[in-house]
Amino acid sequence: MLNRYLTIPFALLGDSLVLVVSLFLALFVRSQAIPRAEFFATHATPFFLVLVTSLCVFFIVGLYDIHSIVHRRTLFTKIVYAQGINAIFSFLFFYLITIWGITPKTILFLYVVFSSVLLSLWRAQIFPKLIHSIPKEQALLIAEEEEGRALYAALTASSPYPIEVNETFFVKNDADPMSVKTFFDILPQKLSGERRPDVVIVDMRNKQIANLSQSLYEYAGSGGKVRSFTEVYESVFDKVTESTLREDSIVTYLYGQNKGYDAIKRLIDISIALPLFIFSLPFYALVWIGIKIQDGGEIFFTHDRMGRGGKRIKLYKFRSMTFGDTSATWVKTEGNENRVTAFGAFIRKTRIDELPQLWNVLVGDMSLVGPRPDIWSLGVKSAEEIPFYKARLVVTPGLSGWAQTHMHTPPQNMEETKERLLYDLYYVKNTSVSLDILIALKTIKTLLSREGM
Repeated sequence: MLNRYLTIPFALLGDSLVLVVSLFLALFVRSQAIPRAEFFATHATPFFLVLVTSLCVFFIVGLYDIHSIVHRRTLFTKIVYAQGINAIFSFLFFYLITIWGITPKTILFLYVVFSSVLLSLWRAQIFPKLIHSIPKEQALLIAEEEEGRALYAALTASSPYPIEVNETFFVKNDADPMSVKTFFDILPQKLSGERRPDVVIVDMRNKQIANLSQSLYEYAGSGGKVRSFTEVYESVFDKVTESTLREDSIVTYLYGQNKGYDAIKRLIDISIALPLFIFSLPFYALVWIGIKIQDGGEIFFTHDRMGRGGKRIKLYKFRSMTFGDTSATWVKTEGNENRVTAFGAFIRKTRIDELPQLWNVLVGDMSLVGPRPDIWSLGVKSAEEIPFYKARLVVTPGLSGWAQTHMHTPPQNMEETKERLLYDLYYVKNTSVSLDILIALKTIKTLLSREGM
């Protein structure tokens, strides 16, 4: 994906170098000389583990998000937050795990100070200039107007993406065929000569645009780059285009029966969910006490949800409302007096109410990662009103998904449900173990910030 291909490797490499240099400086100040090889080696192994953990924390708090690169106000807040977590972890790491034989109080303090200062300098001053100093590919964008303008706005000179759109041609649904023909007649001239674009981003799904194939063949044959509009759009926005929902071609990229991936994912689900389920059992007793004190009602609440392939599944939660939990405020009717209890608000805010869903994962109805399963009635309604909505059912639903890492609240209407579907279909199209890991890390960030769906 464009944004990650360019920014994350540079940021990750620079952050790693900053942490290594910070350790060297801490050892240098502590020993008041260039660290001897033996002294450095003694600290290298444990601090390497600290470094790896620090990079994970950087990712979780959002230091590798695009907006952290272009907005410095949020950048410094995240650096302080991340370094606070890393300082606490490092202290516990050295003082609870004694196998290293060292308790580097002064070195650890100096390491945190140096890494905080250097990280702020690197991320706020050097890294942005480095990113923006890399020459961008100049692009000609040919697409339908609404989605084309959205991509054009994202690929500006000041953006962190490696492509800048400096010329466009947008086709409206009711476009005059003659105006389109006129543009196609002069296109060969635009694609030749010294001022031709480095890359052409084109949406060949549009029938009018598809007529320019011959010019693009000549352009590509002479060394020009042609990029699919949908590929670039998805890499920038992390979701499929809305026009995808109008295309029968959606079935061409639906998730196939990848038994190898399914087997690996199932093994990962059980390996993680089983220990978490066992570890969570003490919470069951605490929640039981809390609910009994609150109103003396049932501890569990079950939903009929729409699972993989449209199968009806039972989803388990701790009861947080007076008589149930619809989890969809936008379908509540007048006179519906169902409300969140005081204790229910607490277990919702802390996500404790979701713990019983680990059982759904263990029995195979759900996965740790995947599109959130709809309440049955809402899934049926959404499928009736949104084209290709059931395409999200070709994968196993999960505790958290790609949409949950990008949307801060559950859908409140059909338009927001359609927006969620665009993210879900992105996951369906790109499903992989690496994407699952990315979602898991982003979910940790969401849980820590108490946001998300």
